[in-house]
Amino acid sequence: MKEDFVAHNLFWRSLEEFEDSDPHLSKIKSLPLVYTSPLIAEIPVMTPGIYILTGGRQVGKSTTLKLIIKKLLKEKKLDKENIYYLPCDTIKDYRQLIFEIEQFFEAITKNKPFVILIDEITYVEEWGRAIKSLADSGFFNSGSILITGSDSYLLKNAMMEFPGRRGMADEQDFHLFPLSFKEYVNLKDKKLGDSLQKIKSDRWNGHLHSIPDFQVGI
Repeated sequence: MKEDFVAHNLFWRSLEEFEDSDPHLSKIKSLPLVYTSPLIAEIPVMTPGIYILTGGRQVGKSTTLKLIIKKLLKEKKLDKENIYYLPCDTIKDYRQLIFEIEQFFEAITKNKPFVILIDEITYVEEWGRAIKSLADSGFFNSGSILITGSDSYLLKNAMMEFPGRRGMADEQDFHLFPLSFKEYVNLKDKKLGDSLQKIKSDRWNGHLHSIPDFQVGI
């Protein structure tokens, strides 16, 4: 395993070290406002399958993956050795991707569920060949893989090449949006958010869906 991957999998040592020293989670502690995406609970990673999380750059996909790991560990749903966060910015092609995943499989607790979280997979040339090869070999029969990327068109079209391999979950594709104006206001001041919602409701007689939210990023 590449040494630079270890910094993203500090939970193998302890959950405390992961929370304190992980490059993404440690930044959260210094932020004045922290938004928790509902996707952390909604993506069914405990159901075997292949899942996609898309979203723009710097919108929080990597942090979301780390928070999913933290949730799984706190709820004791998986052995820590059976979770793997794999960033793809230093992986060149599908052969190296297969190698890194196979290295993980050699070290996990056998006959128990696992979760692999592959971040920004579109960095990897012909990455679809790696996922197809592993799926056809039965690697994902007892565990799940969650893939992120910024190019939703490329990801979804690549996944169309895997019919019958995605798993049994009702929903397999997810998108992480920037915060809406309403979400930001609620995060900043819940009482103010409730007041604005009431004003909006009173003015439009309950037809809130007719007023689009502005998208903001924090």
